[in-house]
Amino acid sequence: MKTCKKLYHLSRAVVIISMFVVVLVGCSGSGGGAGAGAPSSSFVSGVAAAGAPIIGNAYLKDSANHVIGPVPIGADGSFLFDVTGLTPPFYLRVDGYVGSPSNSYSLFSVTTSSSGIANINPLTNAIVAAAAGGIDPASVYGDPVAHPVTQANLDKAITDLQTILEAILTANNAQNLNPISSPFVANNTQLDKVFDQITVVVTTSGGTTTVTITNSFTGAVIVQVATESLGTTPPVTDTTIPLVNNIIIGANNLLLNQQAGGGYYWPSVTTDTDLTQHPNTITVTAQGVENAYILNQSNTYLTSLLKTYNLLLSNSEASVNTKVNGYTIANIRGADIYFLVNLSNTTGDQTYANLAKTWYKTTLTNFYGGTATGLATAILNSYANTGSTSGTTSILSAWDLNMPVRGLLALNSFFPNQGFDSDAEAITEVIFNSLYGPSAVVDPSTSQADYYLGITGAIEAFSATGLHLDKRDALLSVLLASQLSNGSFPTVQDQNPVQTTAYAVMALIKANAVPAAKSGVVFLVKRQLPSGMWIEDDGNEYAEIDSEAIQAIYNFQK
Repeated sequence: MKTCKKLYHLSRAVVIISMFVVVLVGCSGSGGGAGAGAPSSSFVSGVAAAGAPIIGNAYLKDSANHVIGPVPIGADGSFLFDVTGLTPPFYLRVDGYVGSPSNSYSLFSVTTSSSGIANINPLTNAIVAAAAGGIDPASVYGDPVAHPVTQANLDKAITDLQTILEAILTANNAQNLNPISSPFVANNTQLDKVFDQITVVVTTSGGTTTVTITNSFTGAVIVQVATESLGTTPPVTDTTIPLVNNIIIGANNLLLNQQAGGGYYWPSVTTDTDLTQHPNTITVTAQGVENAYILNQSNTYLTSLLKTYNLLLSNSEASVNTKVNGYTIANIRGADIYFLVNLSNTTGDQTYANLAKTWYKTTLTNFYGGTATGLATAILNSYANTGSTSGTTSILSAWDLNMPVRGLLALNSFFPNQGFDSDAEAITEVIFNSLYGPSAVVDPSTSQADYYLGITGAIEAFSATGLHLDKRDALLSVLLASQLSNGSFPTVQDQNPVQTTAYAVMALIKANAVPAAKSGVVFLVKRQLPSGMWIEDDGNEYAEIDSEAIQAIYNFQK
């Protein structure tokens, strides 16, 4: 005697690549195979997330109050329900937490389709309330017979919320995504990135259900509206977009710091022609303006960037034989390469990237034996006996060496297959050997000045090139252990500097340590003054450090 079995399998180890799953399952008759008229099974699947996958259980209820669940949610937030024989609409609930049990969530969703995708996230929670006529989403799930949801009401609720949040969704490339039915991956892009930036809360009081959306980094209210008024609520403005506004006001402050000749204010430097102090900060600082230009294409920013470019031209021509900290400036620095390539990327004018390529090759030929290793060794040697308690080369050299690694990888993306990636790897090997080689010259002690800033360069270089990832992970563990409760990273223990935190955030992003990077961004955003500037722990403003904070925020936002 043969039995009819419905195949159903759900495992945490299964990653749902496609959110729409239809599996045909047959029942055997007196013969051996599935019959031609065998019924098909229907499934509803999705991802439960709120800035990260939700850990917990999912439930589904059909329009006749039949319940499936609890179903354990996969590590990636995925879940799957067999809804064969059930009647849509389907009402979904998730109970769980993100990160730790103290950060708990109970969220809801709904779909009128008989199968397919039905994600559960903070926006779907608000959509359920609006589509049900302003009813608390828990009540809708509790009694769907009393609070039915129609497709027309569902479509309107989705459109209304998308209209209100258009600026935020567009900034994160999520403007065309349906929070319920679009494929969703919790990978810090698109809608998932939106949930990192805004907090959506639905509350019911006195018979009115309200949607409150706040900036996750500052706590500022972006919009607060009763669900019945969603359709008449004006869209949020660009100035309320989390992080984007921080970048813009920061860049505007940099414009105020820019000198007539294209350089930027530094407490000890008052003229553009003073090439013996901090010439390596010019294009590092300009990158903050470059980030803002990428976001809004303002001609004001472009004018500023071209001033910096012209200063870069004159400085490089005037300083061929100038030495700073013991090594020759020699036409171009790593930050200059990165700046020029990005300027070509943002303007569409290849002139700047061509110049970076030519200058770099000329610099190697004229000063460093024609090799990237020669250049990196010269930079490393310039740190000899400076900034270290043991008399060895300062670990800050790893941070400085990462600058040309960044620039060369940018060149490689613009001019692939011309060896720039190999040069980046060669410089990364110098970083590795300085820390771990048989003749290591860097003291790895956490007690030395700028230790945490220094290792951010090694972490980023190892991550970006894919080399020595075991050492990257070891350094990453040390960096993460140093993060303070306010999200910052110290220069030495118990300090909260902006610069170290900015570079830690950028290194953490490269290493995909997103939660720690977000905590660092929260610190930077809270530390930023209304004028757009940051004040370091010594009480001074440095335009370079302002820009580095902008770069960290921009890299996290993008």
